[in-house]
Amino acid sequence: MDRKSPTMNTSKSRLRELWTPALCRRSCWALVAAGLAACAGPIAEQKALFTISADGQTLTIDGAAWTAPEGVSFFSRGTELHVISLEAGASFDVAVPLQSAAPLVWPKNPYFEAASGRLRVKMSVSSEALTSLLATGQVLVHNDHFHLTKGYQNDDWQLLYRLRAEDSDRTEVERKTLAYLIAKLLEVRIPGGSKEEALASMKRLDEIISRIRRGFFANMTPAQLGSVADHNYEISDDGRRLTIESQVFLTHGEVRFAYCCEHFHVEDAQGKWGQVIEFPDGGMGDRFIFPDSIFFAVCEDGTLVEKQTPTRWRSLMKSDQLRMRNGHWHLSEKYANKDLARIQQAGNDNNLSPAVRNDAQGRLLSVLTLRLGMGSDRELDESLEVADRAIANTWQEFKEKWKAEPAGHRPK
Repeated sequence: MDRKSPTMNTSKSRLRELWTPALCRRSCWALVAAGLAACAGPIAEQKALFTISADGQTLTIDGAAWTAPEGVSFFSRGTELHVISLEAGASFDVAVPLQSAAPLVWPKNPYFEAASGRLRVKMSVSSEALTSLLATGQVLVHNDHFHLTKGYQNDDWQLLYRLRAEDSDRTEVERKTLAYLIAKLLEVRIPGGSKEEALASMKRLDEIISRIRRGFFANMTPAQLGSVADHNYEISDDGRRLTIESQVFLTHGEVRFAYCCEHFHVEDAQGKWGQVIEFPDGGMGDRFIFPDSIFFAVCEDGTLVEKQTPTRWRSLMKSDQLRMRNGHWHLSEKYANKDLARIQQAGNDNNLSPAVRNDAQGRLLSVLTLRLGMGSDRELDESLEVADRAIANTWQEFKEKWKAEPAGHRPK
């Protein structure tokens, strides 16, 4: 009588095979839903707006059926319908208010979308790697995305934190720079739409952290390091190699890449010319594309070479009529233009009143701050034509303004 029958042993073995974690969750939700429905009593009967299947996976309301994905369940709480998830790192509880005379309206939320009778979870942590990161506190969930935490186990990341500490051997400026960079990276959103997106974003963050660490020890400025954090790029091999995201560009001859602030430069190694390269405001998309340039061309293999054709800019630069200031090209005081020479002369003529001289100097400055287009020979020619007209107009306006000055004290 004390022995267990073979039939009973077989049944228990079969139950163990069927009793999976997913079945356990569905059964638990079914019990919760049933208990809440029983507790609701007369109210649930009065509303009677929907029914939920025993496993909590199917909702029937207004004659339509809605299906929840694995790990998500429907159940009622008082007069409200709820959508719930207890998945590790992605738990949520979203209330769906109901009105007897109104159709179902799914509330806006960061966790799931409802369409065509199905609920789709916006954020997935089904990856084993992501689940591990969440479980160990290396990343945290915020609405429909993730963020890094101080505990992220990346050697370069931990090094930046140690160097930022008050008791590190770094200067105050360096520690503040690291604090600024860490804060920027903590704000980066790791998308939760799919494990592929999340893992790709994590890989990109690893690249950025590594590039910041190398840049920090190469004594890059805070602005340059911040630009690396924003755009994930690196200049190496003494300016001969540029890596932006996964793209690689090389240079030939005397062409070099150089860091600046929120942009970088392509320039001649001897300082003969240079061009500012801005990052697109809306993002780079799938690939980075260099702007047109009067100085260089980009070959099909990604190599940048200097243009060798004889053009106007070469003679202008050789005679110091053009100069680059703050990353942009402008006219210099030596630009060959008669009206420009007259404005300069008026600014230095002691026979004129201080007011006249100051006005001339201000007008000269306004001309010399005009930006010149350097995308092509044609763009430069058009910019110089605009500059010549601006100089002529400035001189005429200047003479007209001071024509009432006494003879010998007015602009000539």
